[in-house]
Amino acid sequence: MSITLALKALERARADHDAAVGAQSKAFKANDGHECPNAEQISEAACDRVMAAERDLVATKPQNPVEALRKIAALLDGGILDETVAAIKSDALRFASGSADPLVPLEARAADMHRMIEGQQVTGALYGDMMDKLHELEARAVNLVPSTPQGLSAAIDLYWRTEGPCCPMGTACWHEQMRSPALRMLANIRTGAQQLAGREAD
Repeated sequence: MSITLALKALERARADHDAAVGAQSKAFKANDGHECPNAEQISEAACDRVMAAERDLVATKPQNPVEALRKIAALLDGGILDETVAAIKSDALRFASGSADPLVPLEARAADMHRMIEGQQVTGALYGDMMDKLHELEARAVNLVPSTPQGLSAAIDLYWRTEGPCCPMGTACWHEQMRSPALRMLANIRTGAQQLAGREAD
């Protein structure tokens, strides 16, 4: 179940429960302060549906930070329960680590290969094999949409290595290339993405 469907189901269940509690209160007053079994049963059944909808939401994994925040807000409306705290902690750790986004480990492997190639640590047939693997990783990245700040930062890092300045950083050649407005904008976007992902800008 998606977060959107789970949130809508919980919203409906809570609205039904509120209506049932209101009806039970009216029946109690109309019955001269005596409980109305039928109204009480309806209220209890509505409460059970709320609890079931909350469990479904707890079990649903957000696909991005916005969905995680919507999930947290909805669960907090129901009070601080052990299950709520556990769900919030799990989602927070997942997004903070970037493990929810496949672009993060993909970029890490590509970065390692790039460093080895640039450092001339591989030669001959191994060099060709590593270049093929690097191109394969980059081709896979093209088809992935970032879903976390870490994933966005990883995607921009991949793009920066292929489309950014080709001269070593700090050289006269590099400074000349960085006069390009497009490259300066890309560098600013990359820095912003790194900061959003909790990384130090490099």
